[in-house]
Amino acid sequence: MANICYTKYKVEGSEKEVEALRKALNKREGKKFASYLRYCRLAPLTEASVRKFPNGGEVLSFETATKWGPELEDWTDIIRARAPHAQIVYYAEEFWQGIHETNDIWGKYFPQSYAVFASVSEKTPECVRKAFTEGAELRLREDQDGWFSYLAPRDLFHKIHEVLPKARGCTSNLVDAFYEHKNKLLWETDTTIAIGRIHRVEDPMIKNGPCWYCKRLEVLQDDLGWYQKMLDQYERRFGELPKEEWLPSPYSKGMN
Repeated sequence: MANICYTKYKVEGSEKEVEALRKALNKREGKKFASYLRYCRLAPLTEASVRKFPNGGEVLSFETATKWGPELEDWTDIIRARAPHAQIVYYAEEFWQGIHETNDIWGKYFPQSYAVFASVSEKTPECVRKAFTEGAELRLREDQDGWFSYLAPRDLFHKIHEVLPKARGCTSNLVDAFYEHKNKLLWETDTTIAIGRIHRVEDPMIKNGPCWYCKRLEVLQDDLGWYQKMLDQYERRFGELPKEEWLPSPYSKGMN
C-alpha cells in the first residue's frame, strides 16, 4: 500500500468502554467493520495496549495504517459505537503528503513540535548522521524506512546547529537554512532529511476538552516558553550556558 498514513490513537474512557472497544477491534465485529480493518491494517491489541489511570479509567493505545490520510471520520464512527463517552486523541503522520497533525492541543500525549525523518548512507557526513540518528527510532516498515524523532523547538535548534554552526536566528530560521543545505546532501551523499512542523487542530468530530492535567501543563508550557526566551537572549549575548551550571526546574518535583 503506497503513501501510508500512520495514525496513533489514545482513547481515554471507563474500563467498561475501553475493554469493549479493544475486544471489538480484535474480533473485527460486523462485516463492514471487518472489511475496513483488513484494508486499513491494525495489529492485535493485547492487555499491554491498555494503561490504567490511578484515579480510575483507562487509556487504549493503538496505531492504524491507512491510505494517504488518517480517515478520521471512519475511525471516529468505529470508536464512538463502542466507547461513546471516550476522549479520542490522535497523531497522524504521512511525511510524503506533508501530514503531521494532532488534536492534542494540550500536549498531553504528543507534546513535541517537530517530526524529523532521516535516511542516511555511507556517504552521509558524520555530523549529520550523529545529529539525526542519535536518540531517534529506526523503523523498517512500508513507507517508513529510516530514522524518526520528535523534538521540541530547542532540541531541533541544537541538532541543526551541529550541522550548520554558522546559522543564526530562531528555530524556524534554522529550518529554512537547513532546507537550503539539504538538497546538496541528497545529491552528493544520498542523504534524505525531512522536517515537519506538527500542526495542532481542534477537531469537531472528536470530544477532546481540557482536564486538570492539561490546564496545569498549559501553564507550565507558557512558563517554559518564557524561560526559553530569556535563555536564548542570554546565550546570544554571553554564549552557551555550561550544563554544569544549569539549575533544577522548580516544577521538576512531583511531575514524574
